[in-house]
Amino acid sequence: RLRTETERYVPKLMAMKNVVADPERYGVKLPGIPNQPHFAVLDLPRQIDIHEFAAQSEIALSELKHLNAGYLRWATAPEGPDRLLVPLAQVEQASSVLSSLEVLPALSYRQHEIRPGETLSEIGRHYGVSVAALKKFNKLRSSRIRAGRNLVIPIAEKSGGIVKASYQPPPADPPSGKRIVHQVQKGDTLWSIAQRYRVKVGELLAWNQLKIDQILSLNQTVLVFTN
Repeated sequence: RLRTETERYVPKLMAMKNVVADPERYGVKLPGIPNQPHFAVLDLPRQIDIHEFAAQSEIALSELKHLNAGYLRWATAPEGPDRLLVPLAQVEQASSVLSSLEVLPALSYRQHEIRPGETLSEIGRHYGVSVAALKKFNKLRSSRIRAGRNLVIPIAEKSGGIVKASYQPPPADPPSGKRIVHQVQKGDTLWSIAQRYRVKVGELLAWNQLKIDQILSLNQTVLVFTN
């Protein structure tokens, strides 16, 4: 029978434990390791951009990521814990950077599953994020995306309501039928688009998170579901 994952790695751990406990018995010479801390724990005021923090603190990004391997994104987790491990030799520089973190935008990110027919510009408009930002944080070389894959959506929020990107997702179960991506032409209005596809203006508003008095821009995409 196939060995389980536990059956494979536990014997290796036990063998390593025995070697470390009595290296002479097994003819192994272990290097000396100083009994002193290598890193310090910094408490953060909020979520931060790890790349920007590394640059300001003059810490190698690879080392910072190695010490904080639990952070898989470009920023610390929005829900916490708000702490970061930094090399002990650079803790003073890193601590001084904390006092200037106000210059960095407060960050959060969300996952977005790409739907058939969606484009980066359409997704960016929903979240209030530029195409350039989407490409940067998802390491995309082009604007081509595939349905079913996930995108990381960076969202900047500042207190006082100065900048706050919000998103109202489309209905979980859109109407059955054909999904059309209409590109706004000169003279188009919500009413004329609704008339063209024989749908209601209210449905266009709901499907595209638009306001009734919103002015459409040239080449803007509008989702339409027709039976």
